[in-house]
Amino acid sequence: MPPENLHVTLKFIGQCEDDRVPRLVQAMRQASEALPIRLEIGGVGGFPSQSSARVIWVGADDGTGRVKKVYEVLDKGAEKCGFPREKRAYRPHITIGRARKKPVALPPGIDEEPGRLTLAVNEIVLFHSELKSTGAEYSVVERTGPGKVSDT
Repeated sequence: MPPENLHVTLKFIGQCEDDRVPRLVQAMRQASEALPIRLEIGGVGGFPSQSSARVIWVGADDGTGRVKKVYEVLDKGAEKCGFPREKRAYRPHITIGRARKKPVALPPGIDEEPGRLTLAVNEIVLFHSELKSTGAEYSVVERTGPGKVSDT
């Protein structure tokens, strides 16, 4: 994945009519009241499984549950806009790769965490994505957030 495409997905919306965007943005504003937060990035995994991965990711968690609260508020707000709630448990992550033709088996032990990075999260971004033969291209539709995380 190109570095400019890296992000923590809170909610995948799919197709969305323009008239629903303002209500989604309102849900984003409500969810962003829990920001800023710091995410610990580490551990590699695959969806749907380590042995048959179509998506390769690194984990992202804050240890306090705040990122999951942001997700819950956003998921409930999106439901009010007509988007179904996610049935699977939310697992914050950053997608770092995709298997294009067939799933791949991740090497044993890759999920062991050799170290962690910290990521400051200051905003929620609604992206429009366009799938191309070279991968997804993202453009920003709207940004919401209360401000910056201090370094202290």
